[in-house]
Amino acid sequence: MKFSNLQAALVVLFGTLLASTGALWIRLVPDLSPIVVGWYRVFGAGLFFLPFFIRQRRRQPFVARSFRYSLLAGIALALHFALWISSLYFTSVSNSVLLVATHPIFVAILARFVFRLPLARQEIWGIALAFVGTTIIQWHALGDEAGFWGNMMALGGGLFAALYFLFSHRSREILNTIDHVVVTYLAAAVILFSWAVIGGYRLVPVSWEEVIFLALLILLPTVGGHTIFNWGVKQLGPTRVSLLMLLEPPESAFLAFLFLGELVAPTTWFGGSIILFGLFLALKRRKRV
Repeated sequence: MKFSNLQAALVVLFGTLLASTGALWIRLVPDLSPIVVGWYRVFGAGLFFLPFFIRQRRRQPFVARSFRYSLLAGIALALHFALWISSLYFTSVSNSVLLVATHPIFVAILARFVFRLPLARQEIWGIALAFVGTTIIQWHALGDEAGFWGNMMALGGGLFAALYFLFSHRSREILNTIDHVVVTYLAAAVILFSWAVIGGYRLVPVSWEEVIFLALLILLPTVGGHTIFNWGVKQLGPTRVSLLMLLEPPESAFLAFLFLGELVAPTTWFGGSIILFGLFLALKRRKRV
């Protein structure tokens, strides 16, 4: 089925709304380890799409070499979730989602130093502004050790999100959405499950509330949001998808205010606005990667 650019953009916008609920469901299962929460998220999503993957494999032979970038994307996704979900246990939703949203800046930097692609002047200004905004948020957290390290985890999550999107972009050049996401999600699930077992974390939910919120985390932001983003990369390209994803931080902050009563600090408003404007500048000019 063919989609116009406008139709595809509307689908991706709906994906940002689904993805923005992720922080809310994570905050509602505070007694589970972040590693275990991440494992449920990717394992559940992988299982959801596995029957479609198996059906396609019956018609098409499995060529392991075709999935190498999906496996790398899965490793990056596991580390992204481990760091970002952990950050939500130490800092505010607004800080966490703003700082993890800096992944396009990491994409630009990696594209320059790994793929030898030049940076446009506007991208350099965008990176500089995002750095200033991040510094403002971190400066405010200097008196709060937990908040400071939570913010650093969110930034680390942004770095691995950038690697995840770069590897996903390469994989989607040869694979369809189902093939890519199943291998990516299940590869991330193996890593996070091994991590959880070695760490001795509790794996089984102990209440119906945990089951319900984990199910919503799997279905809405992962099966819905992240899969739509992977689909959108093929339809619109990574630049347009990344631009539309700039709506996710304010949407997440609004949901945290609405359902958790979490207010956004003035420094987060100020620094976050600078970060989002910097991201807009950097993304507006990028045509490749």
